[in-house]
Amino acid sequence: MEILIESGASIHAELVVTYENKSQVTWRQLKADTPEFLTFDGFNISRRLLNITIHDNVTSSSLIFVPNKNHDYAINDLPPPFVGFQMKFGCAKNGYGAICERQCTTNETNKRCNEHGMLTCSAGHCGADCEKSGTQCSFLFKCNCKNDGRCYVFRPRSSDELAVCECPPGYFGYYCERFKQFDKNLTFSTNFGKNLMVPNKFSNLTETCKLFEKYEGKTWASGHQVAQKYQSFWKLTEISMLIWVVGILGYCIIECCGKSENKKENSETSKAERKKTSEEVEINNM
Repeated sequence: MEILIESGASIHAELVVTYENKSQVTWRQLKADTPEFLTFDGFNISRRLLNITIHDNVTSSSLIFVPNKNHDYAINDLPPPFVGFQMKFGCAKNGYGAICERQCTTNETNKRCNEHGMLTCSAGHCGADCEKSGTQCSFLFKCNCKNDGRCYVFRPRSSDELAVCECPPGYFGYYCERFKQFDKNLTFSTNFGKNLMVPNKFSNLTETCKLFEKYEGKTWASGHQVAQKYQSFWKLTEISMLIWVVGILGYCIIECCGKSENKKENSETSKAERKKTSEEVEINNM
């Protein structure tokens, strides 16, 4: 689990995450108006209550809910001095599914595990065993994915050339054309008083997803960039092949022309020699 938290004032805060009688505690000196990125590992998310409690010098505030990795939670109001709070659930390496129940892994460069934990072709590849690439998968370059969605083959083992858009965080839809909304609303319980709560600045899901990516050190390569990469590669390959063909043709033309010139010269030389020999014979006969 990952948490982004921001305070409007410089404070020392303690965060306690408790799940299935297992707790993790961390302390942070939060700088004013500066997001802090926190990670909590080792929780096997299932269908049990999760408790997130934040303590500072004055307040104690808690969220208690049943987590789902595929849900995005809206937290509209926060207890001061906090001005931003959002969380993101994920699986351990090679884990997929709502409760991380599915495992998927591959070491082949032409294959990948998609967002659902299914083995499929990597970017720019297609075919029953993902053995094709480049211009053989030209239908992948014609996807109409919006908002930097990536285009992948739909079902590798299908004979149909079907592609599907994989959307960046915060978007969904067949073409990634729709903004994703929060799935559920959560409310902090606090000893500070409900009437003093402040709006959560991390209330835009798309912007919050980008913020998480920034702190995770990840960069979403857009579908346009991926397609451009493979199109450029195969364009260079085609140009190289064209240069090779032109070179071979040029060599053959030069060779043929050279042989023709030599043949012509030899023919003219032979005629001259025969003429000379004929003249010598006539002189001797006189």
